[in-house]
Amino acid sequence: MFTRFTILMFVCILCAVATILIKLLVPKSSRLLWLPVFSFLVSIVGDEFLRTRSTDTHFMMGILFYFFAHIGFLIYALKVITKGWPSLAVMVAVIVPMLLFYALALWPSQPLQNNSIFALAVLAYILISCFTLAASVNIKNRFSWHWLYALGILCLIISDIFIALGGFAGIKTFSHLVLPVFYAAYVLVALSLLAGHVKPVREAAKRLP
Repeated sequence: MFTRFTILMFVCILCAVATILIKLLVPKSSRLLWLPVFSFLVSIVGDEFLRTRSTDTHFMMGILFYFFAHIGFLIYALKVITKGWPSLAVMVAVIVPMLLFYALALWPSQPLQNNSIFALAVLAYILISCFTLAASVNIKNRFSWHWLYALGILCLIISDIFIALGGFAGIKTFSHLVLPVFYAAYVLVALSLLAGHVKPVREAAKRLP
């Protein structure tokens, strides 16, 4: 029987393999494609720590590896989508609500009140998530595969919000949606990468024996 971790690992590996195939089929594709591959795979390690979070150290390590995953997604977005720093308006629109969420819903919780390092780690993770989402939004391209990427990162943040509500605020109403939204996040990111290379991938596939 498939466990939660088995399904998550399968989704992450599937997305990584799909991205690697794009890179192999389109030799001229950017080396930056290895960044999402890194993010997909390092997420497996992060989830393993979160799944077995018997101590605060395990939880911290889980946050750290997902932090690394966001760095991969962030650098790719900065280099390929916004091609520079995100617009200030987008940054404010993303960061302000998330900081309010942290201050009102998470900061008062006992785990964060009792451990300042833990509180800083959660805040740092929220900030990197915000930067990743902001970097994924290119308001100049209204019709582009970039929006699939941004939607995927948004779903990842929503999944994290559901986890935080259940783990810190004791609100488990949305806990059953954590994994479906997480799966959607990574599938959308992988689809965005495929959509951005669909023409060269199709041409390369025709040349296969």
